[in-house]
Amino acid sequence: MPLGPADDKGTLLYYEDTGVPDESPTYLTLFLVHGALFHGAVFRRMFPFAATHNLRIITVNKRGYVGSTPFTSKELDALRGPVEQQREAVEALGIQLAHFIAWFIEKEKIPPTSRLAEGNGARTGGFALVGWSVGNIVTFSLMANADKLPEQTRRLFELYFSAFIVYDMPIRASGDPFEHLIYSPWRDPSLSEESRIKAFGSWISTYCLPLVSLTGDAATIAARKPLLENGSNRPVTTVARMTPDELASTTDMAAFEHSQMLVLGVNPIILRDNVQRTLIDARFDVDSGGKKVLWPALQVKAVWCDMTIGDVVLWHFRLLQRWKTEQQLGHGGARPFEVFRFEKANHFPHWDDAERFTEFMARILR
Repeated sequence: MPLGPADDKGTLLYYEDTGVPDESPTYLTLFLVHGALFHGAVFRRMFPFAATHNLRIITVNKRGYVGSTPFTSKELDALRGPVEQQREAVEALGIQLAHFIAWFIEKEKIPPTSRLAEGNGARTGGFALVGWSVGNIVTFSLMANADKLPEQTRRLFELYFSAFIVYDMPIRASGDPFEHLIYSPWRDPSLSEESRIKAFGSWISTYCLPLVSLTGDAATIAARKPLLENGSNRPVTTVARMTPDELASTTDMAAFEHSQMLVLGVNPIILRDNVQRTLIDARFDVDSGGKKVLWPALQVKAVWCDMTIGDVVLWHFRLLQRWKTEQQLGHGGARPFEVFRFEKANHFPHWDDAERFTEFMARILR
């Protein structure tokens, strides 16, 4: 079982690695961080297509999920505790992920990022960090706490960190206010907590009518109907098409109920602050020389799927508008940012359409 250190206290993260593609000296390493319930195995369908696109894919299981170190009682208490304890707990998750990535870079000697001198100046080497769904809580924490990383890690990332990808992130991971017109089992007063958990998999993997562009209009988003199976009133979902063995091998209900729900339940101000420090004002004072943007060449890209759930559509629209407003104000702390639509896909294209999605990710990262 491949394990990597997340700190110097014995905390370990389980990972899977597609390996170096065809002995390439210029491959891009893609670290994928999963969301809730579904762990890193849900990305395995991308593995056969990685080498074709000069990618090395690393899937990382978050704390508490299969293979990775469980949360201690003290850590769980912190997630339940006052806001400052929660903030420290979420901060630790991001710093632990950074520790793991730094360890992997040095252990595997991946190629540093660079641009080809000829042709279109495509980017080669380095790594991209992808947070899927609520996995963005952890990846945004890494970015927002970049100033707290050891200097050696910050300098290492300067050479290797090429892109930060926000992949189909729902509003719950952002700390932003919900829009109650848009359905979610978490906001359904008719459901018990147990019923909400049972409904989660089907809801999150529903195929909704596609959108041509992002919108912040809650009524428009709420009016989208789910696609239905032929001759049935049952919605088309990814989980309904998974076999029992596939579901068992890609999910961890114990982690979902034991620790994931606590991470999702932290004070929203923590998540909002992390979004602000990641994308909107990424200036830090790390050397007492005044505030500056760390890793200024880092590209931030958001990917939303046009048939995904409403909470994702609303948040990606808000995030883009917030960034545009900051650009107009000209404060100088915003990172470069692009938004991409992945067509004909729900929240699970890495499973339902892995070949096309892998090619898409490789293309937007070059």
